[in-house]
Amino acid sequence: MEKANYQRLLELADQLFNTKSDPEQLDVNELVIATLHEISPVLVHEHQIEHEAVAWITLIPSNKALTEAFIQGTLTEKNYFEKSVELDHFDTIYLCSAIVLEEFRHQGIVSQHCKKAIEQMRSKHPIDQLAAWPFTAEGLSCAKAIAHLVGLPLILKSTVDLK
Repeated sequence: MEKANYQRLLELADQLFNTKSDPEQLDVNELVIATLHEISPVLVHEHQIEHEAVAWITLIPSNKALTEAFIQGTLTEKNYFEKSVELDHFDTIYLCSAIVLEEFRHQGIVSQHCKKAIEQMRSKHPIDQLAAWPFTAEGLSCAKAIAHLVGLPLILKSTVDLK
């Protein structure tokens, strides 16, 4: 019996990010999703095809000072999220995660949703930079493509040991 896409996405997220065993990373759970939805529903997206989830995308709005602390390693991803969601003013979007089932990759799902979400956030906030912490070469390439697509500079947390 084939695994449901939802279960496959959960397994892929755990395989890529291993958040359950790394307390410094943000575990995108129901509370995190609800918190981001309160700021803007476009920050969390589940892409479906034929009523089946094929991709999950999570964006976190923040500011330059918190982003710099996160990039430099003085804030964990979890602390970065906790402090960022308390802000009223955002000028940075952190491309937190994009998980896409293998057979649906390279179809523009992530880039098109991120473009739409960033444009919507820019209509209310002076977003002028993106940040990312890529775990894979594919993730790094995707983050660069999104930055190019929306015409914003991209700041990266260490990309050593890309999978």
